[in-house]
Formats: sequence, C-alpha cells, structure tokens
Amino acid sequence: MVEGLAQEWGPRAGAVDVAMLRSRLQARGVALRGDPQPRGQAASHRVSVVADLEPADALRFEVYPAFKADGRSGALSALPPYIDRPASIDDELRRQVAGAANGSRLVMVVGGSSTGKTRSCWGAVWAELPDWRIVHPLAPERPAALLSVLQEGVLEPRTVLWLNDADLYLLVKNYAAQVAASLQA
Repeated sequence: MVEGLAQEWGPRAGAVDVAMLRSRLQARGVALRGDPQPRGQAASHRVSVVADLEPADALRFEVYPAFKADGRSGALSALPPYIDRPASIDDELRRQVAGAANGSRLVMVVGGSSTGKTRSCWGAVWAELPDWRIVHPLAPERPAALLSVLQEGVLEPRTVLWLNDADLYLLVKNYAAQVAASLQA
C-alpha cells in the first residue's frame, strides 16, 4: 500500500520517502498490511516500555518528524537528539514527570502551535520514566479508544497515558462527560 502511494505521489511531489510515509500513516493509527499487531491487543491499545522504543517510534506518539527548513531534499533522522532549551520549561517539565514515581500525576503542557510541546514531553518521559509502560489511545477514534483503555484495565501502575492534543479526547461533544467521569474514576 505505502509503496503504491509513493509511486503515485512521487512524480507529483518529488521523491517520497517510503519509510517516512509508512511512519506517518502508522502514527495516525492506519493499520498497514504486513504490520505486526500485538497479540490480544487492538492497535489503539498498543503498550510499549519507553526504553524499548526507538527514536523513530516517537512518530507514533505524534512527535513531528525532523525536516530540512531550507527545502533541500535529503532525509534527516526521524527524531534527532533533543537539545534542552536554556532557562526554559524543560527542567521543570522533567521534575514534574519524574514526580509521577511518587503517585499519579497529570502533566499538561500548553502553548502555541509548533513550539515543541510534544517533543519536550517526549524527551521528559524518555529521560525520566524509561522503565515505565506507555499507551497512546488513537483508534478507531480518540475518545472511544481512551474509554476502552480506561475500562479494559490497560492502565497499570507505572504507565504513561499519552494524550497528545488533549482537546481531541476531552472536548468531543458525544464523549466529553463519559471521558471525564472515566478519567476521574
């Protein structure tokens, strides 16, 4: 499927990086032929241990891939090393994430578009909770996947519940009250 899309789009869009296209589709919850599915788990319940994830796996958690700003062709690593911002939120964010070891904790980062919120959170979880499990409910739709995770006992102690773009989970009209009640429970 991915190779076919790359061949179709390639002439119109220039060279298409098949691996990047595959990663982007998978990050959006699209099941691709030949992809292994964890036994007994729906794709929306895929649970991983943070330290077992490769840098490119961050794309599944909606961290934006790297790109060359000058528009020249050529691939960059999907997720180059993170550089902490001096005198920024990074230290405080890592302290807050590390504090989850002492009990449940909600950490929400708010800011403008494309300011590095998701990437900062990914770096903090990677650095502070490497032996924790992480789950990112996405499919078939975010609120339904979240409810399924909450109601099916997927969340165990020492599990990060990754809700990128929280409004897409919490503010969906037909789900908002049920999601809020299930999270509180």
